[in-house]
Amino acid sequence: MTAHRPIEKDCCSGGAGLIAPEAALARATRLVSGDLPDTLVPLLTARGMVLAKDVTAAADGPPFDACAMDGYAVTTAALAGSGPWAVPLAGDLAACDAPCALLKGHALRVLTGAALPTGADAVIMQEDVARVAGDIRFAKRPAPGQNIRAQGCDMRKGATILPSGRILTPRDIAVAAASGQGALTVRTRLPVSLIATGSELQDPGAALAPGQIWNVNLPMLAALADRRWIDLAPPLTIADQLAPLAEALREAAAHARLILTSGGACDGETDLVARAIRAAGGDGETLKLAMKPGKPLVLGRIGRAIVLGLPGNPVAAYVAWQMIALPLARHLAGADPTPQRPCYATLGRVVSRAPGRREYRPARLVGHDITGRPMLDLGPRDFSARVAGLAQANGLAILPADTAHFEAGDEVQFLLF
Repeated sequence: MTAHRPIEKDCCSGGAGLIAPEAALARATRLVSGDLPDTLVPLLTARGMVLAKDVTAAADGPPFDACAMDGYAVTTAALAGSGPWAVPLAGDLAACDAPCALLKGHALRVLTGAALPTGADAVIMQEDVARVAGDIRFAKRPAPGQNIRAQGCDMRKGATILPSGRILTPRDIAVAAASGQGALTVRTRLPVSLIATGSELQDPGAALAPGQIWNVNLPMLAALADRRWIDLAPPLTIADQLAPLAEALREAAAHARLILTSGGACDGETDLVARAIRAAGGDGETLKLAMKPGKPLVLGRIGRAIVLGLPGNPVAAYVAWQMIALPLARHLAGADPTPQRPCYATLGRVVSRAPGRREYRPARLVGHDITGRPMLDLGPRDFSARVAGLAQANGLAILPADTAHFEAGDEVQFLLF
């Protein structure tokens, strides 16, 4: 059994002129010019946006010593002897009540979240107390600090609790609310345009003439780009004609910061994306990546807009989105560009492949091996032509470029969807 870790960083050459996906992404990010402007949004609408400024706590959290549960506040030093004890009850204190002082030798009934009475140093949970007439009775001595949330134990005033660059999750919104922030400074949404190219493409559901296929990439990429921090223009489908494609790119570049195309990324007679970028007044080149699927990639710029030409094969387009387009979009949006870290899993069966390019193969989690590690079932060798495998997969198994054969039980990297 062989463990293949870590994957190579920039050595998956696979042949003359091929570059690693990381190198292609680095080349694309060097084309970025200027940040998106900031805007202030209410906390209730900030989820999914890119945080533009650090969030600091407006006050200690909690802002006072708080009772951690329903019970009775007491002063431990006033409990003489070894118990049991009977302590007179002086009243009740709810979470909304102003702080008060505890009468010496007495107890106060307190509810969760209430400010700890001055002079009290412990809260006895109500299940450990019996109420008899005007007293509470208990047998176990409470410890100082018991069932108390000390002021500032969660966060201190002025401390950074959310760094800029985060794509705000519901958990982040909770933290911001707890810090006293009613509004957050975020990046404006990243303008993105999406263009599918191909004279053979028809809308899904339409009748197909001979030689035509349904347009898979347009709805797939639109769904992948359906994120709060992205402002996606209405997607377009353009036939394999240079002038209309160049005009569509020129119009998209007037407002978009990222233009994604699918199809036409190779060097064939009808592969027009790089030429159309140049015809639209920009600069474009066709790259060959040491990546399977997704070898062809067009990279260019028209004005401030970066153009990324993805392959027409849907599985290749999906992989190129995950490995190149999404990290680039995050960078453009001002989000933390750190890519998702893969985990490790074992192969459930023997896998053989042609070496030379790093392979990103859809894979399905099928349980755990005898050591408790997650185990994968990989799609067939011709997976790049099988769209149905995407729906059955949980992620992408990453097979190193220089390895042709894997035994059952070998460990590989796995990128969860």
